[in-house]
Amino acid sequence: MRTIFRLLILIAIIFGGIGISIGLFYLIGFSTYGEIEESFSFYYTPENRTEPEKIRISTDARTINIRYNTSSMPYSIKADAILKVEGMYMRDSDYGYFHTEGHYYPSEGFTQLVVYSAGRTLGGFYHPTWTAKYDININITLRTDILYDLHIRAYNTKISISENLSINTLSLETGISNIELNANATSINIIEAIAYGGSLTLNLTNCNISDSIYINSTMADINFTSYNTKCSKNVEWALRSEAGSINANVYQSEDLGANISGVLFTSTGNINIEYTDSLPTVGAFFNASSFTGSFVTTNLGGFEALGNNLFRTVDYPSATNIYTFSLNNINGYIKVSGQSN
Repeated sequence: MRTIFRLLILIAIIFGGIGISIGLFYLIGFSTYGEIEESFSFYYTPENRTEPEKIRISTDARTINIRYNTSSMPYSIKADAILKVEGMYMRDSDYGYFHTEGHYYPSEGFTQLVVYSAGRTLGGFYHPTWTAKYDININITLRTDILYDLHIRAYNTKISISENLSINTLSLETGISNIELNANATSINIIEAIAYGGSLTLNLTNCNISDSIYINSTMADINFTSYNTKCSKNVEWALRSEAGSINANVYQSEDLGANISGVLFTSTGNINIEYTDSLPTVGAFFNASSFTGSFVTTNLGGFEALGNNLFRTVDYPSATNIYTFSLNNINGYIKVSGQSN
């Protein structure tokens, strides 16, 4: 019995010590609660400029805002990054939470911009990223008279591209995270995007796409919106997800300019498309194939079904420019909602 009492006393002391330590950890942590703000700026113009100007960005920033210069700018790229960190043990802290690099590699002909949150370990056991709130925002200014190649590797980032910019190839890459691209009135030749998990969201508004769009994911859902896309020549779209769903929204109320052919494929996910046009010169044709799934169509006006797998606008035979979609999956449903005026 005496041995049992001693054991219980020892356990009480151990757990009491742990409880006191945890209490002190949070007491000191909240008493030193604060905010740190750091910034970084990068400017660069190569001595011998060749187009397209190649830029690579690697970051876990919350937002990337890519905009055009509104006044004369001697640089090919101007980048401003701001990091805000808020949390315990931040007051009067001299820890570095911002890892930034900006380089030009002349042998390979590209500019590299790296911006990451990089909290250091406190006391060998606690990493501030466990409780701190990180907010990184990057503003990038590009010139309207230069053609660019942009390769962006990001994690849980919202990317915005403003009007009046000319981009040859826009390449997006992520691991398991959520990436959102919003491009407005931008001229882009090629869009490439790849993800392994999470979601890929691309919203294109009044953009001029002159070559192709390729989106590929392993388990990520793909969300794609095209609003009044313009094409200077025939364009190809390819959206593929092995285990995720594909959701596409296509709206056309202005002249398309050329034809768009698209292939949407998913192995075990679903395909959802909402299509709307308001021009007699624009038509659409959907051809669906599902191994074990179903093809469901909703005619909101101006569409007709041809057999079990074909769905098209009534004005498709006479339309000047057309969307042609091949929809394929192995297991899952395919749904198309269409309206054409």
